[in-house]
Amino acid sequence: MGQYVEFNPDRILSKLNIFEKSHFNYAAKQSLKVVGFKVAKHYLPQQMGMHFEDPVPYTLRSVRYGVQDTTLTLSINPDEAKGNAPAKYLYGVMSKTGGAAYPTRFAKWLWDKNLAPRSTFPIPAFNSPAVPKKGRANRVPAWFYAQTQAALAKQLTQAGNLTVVGTGRKSVPLKGRVAGSRVFNVRDNTSKGSKHLYPGVYRVKSSQKIDQLFRYTDSLPTVPSKLPFHDTAFNYIKRELPDELMKQVQKSIAKTR
Repeated sequence: MGQYVEFNPDRILSKLNIFEKSHFNYAAKQSLKVVGFKVAKHYLPQQMGMHFEDPVPYTLRSVRYGVQDTTLTLSINPDEAKGNAPAKYLYGVMSKTGGAAYPTRFAKWLWDKNLAPRSTFPIPAFNSPAVPKKGRANRVPAWFYAQTQAALAKQLTQAGNLTVVGTGRKSVPLKGRVAGSRVFNVRDNTSKGSKHLYPGVYRVKSSQKIDQLFRYTDSLPTVPSKLPFHDTAFNYIKRELPDELMKQVQKSIAKTR
């Protein structure tokens, strides 16, 4: 999402007298701080709420800004410490044309453990009664991915009887199960004894009750553009910056009186 835009202040400078122009550099930096804060902390989060389906607070807080001299930098949080990085999972929906969905940590873990072919992509089995959903967008909660991964890890290692996902008050103790039921993985249709099942992750409650949790699709899903980051931010700044510059010039002059 890295793009640069130069703002030509000549039209504004032409309206200022010599004394006012002497305050322009300071006013420009202050204006960028004010407009940067507004676009990053108010305008873009508001637009996300309007264009995205039930965005979580972590997404709404993902826009960052910084001002160095007369340069304003806007970016999306690239940190992966708390899960999937917003800069990566928002790339498609905040680009001009959309694109491929970002592979989640869960998908990468399945690939690394050879539980799913790298040519496939895991998606929740939305029609399954075993898959929890929340919000208007029927989003699958993050804890469900964590529980499924921990349960599969238990099946892989068969070592010990307790796996803990997370830290602190939100730790989730698991015993290789999801909702009290054993899980198993079908890598592909050649898996032993599983030719009648579609590739994916399943939960077993009884010999008569097997529910799919995730299915492995043959292609990476695509996402449409919903909120072009560059254009949305640029249009707001272009609209707000001239008036803010004039206001900051007057504020700077007032401080000298």
